[in-house]
Amino acid sequence: MSGGEGRLVNQRGFALLVVIVVLLLVSLLASQLILQVKTELRSAANSREAAADRLLAEGGISLALFRLLDKPEPGTEPEWWEVADFSLGRNYEIILPAGKIEYYALDETGKINLNATSAGLMVMFLEYQGLKPEEISVVMDSLQDWRDNDNLTRLNGAEQEYYEKLDPTYIPRNGNFEDPAEFFLLRGTESLQGRFDPHEVFTVYNPGSRLNVDSLSPPVLEFLVGGDQELVKQYRELKESGGKVTALQAQQLIGPEKFASMRNYLGFNQKSSPFYSIVARGWGGVEAEKPAGTRPGTVVMVQVKLEKDGFNYLSWREKYL
Repeated sequence: MSGGEGRLVNQRGFALLVVIVVLLLVSLLASQLILQVKTELRSAANSREAAADRLLAEGGISLALFRLLDKPEPGTEPEWWEVADFSLGRNYEIILPAGKIEYYALDETGKINLNATSAGLMVMFLEYQGLKPEEISVVMDSLQDWRDNDNLTRLNGAEQEYYEKLDPTYIPRNGNFEDPAEFFLLRGTESLQGRFDPHEVFTVYNPGSRLNVDSLSPPVLEFLVGGDQELVKQYRELKESGGKVTALQAQQLIGPEKFASMRNYLGFNQKSSPFYSIVARGWGGVEAEKPAGTRPGTVVMVQVKLEKDGFNYLSWREKYL
């Protein structure tokens, strides 16, 4: 082979290498572009689903308020209206072309009152959460220090001097709790964070100190029955039948021994308060045949006060699951 022919072969080989490199770069750029487009499409779909979830959950809030305030006259009920009364705590489900809604309402008397509940009931709840006696003493003393209007620290409690050393710093209210979330600001509650939603367990609106057995929130119900899901199911079936829970029925659910220790903290045949919690969950695009929870959906939780001529929102929280 002559020198000219050898150089020609080398040039062709180099050109082929350049073409291969260019093709690899183009393929890489194309794959990156495709990935970016897929990501943007997925992001847009997620945003659309989240918006639909939220709007459906808000619709559940409105439906619960409608049931509480504007019950239709007999014979004028919408197709989705059920004959049974809107018993407190009953879970309602509606399938719409746009998706699915679940909601329920409870008056606030079925929660532990942070400002008025008996110390014995709070201690039992903290024991149920697994706290040791010394840890319970810290929480209970801190709770009382939070509510009193002085800066005198109880043996295991905490006042302004303790909270000012924290990061971030804050000061105790030195008065009644105004929001259930304040519970997790107390000294000694750090290990409880994340175990439960304080708005579902505690209230600052219940005017009394006893738990209304007819309006127990889901986590308070689990506390009373020791987490036994079969007993939770029995309670819900009883409520969905439209009946009131008697002391005898509560004793059967809780157990004679535990009922005896809790009897003074429970209220029967209590009147509903004007303060309600409503929890609604929405799934956009969920067809009727799909099971609930195909996607996490969005939860909207509100507290309202029913008035003679309407209602007022006391709080509004949204949870994107």
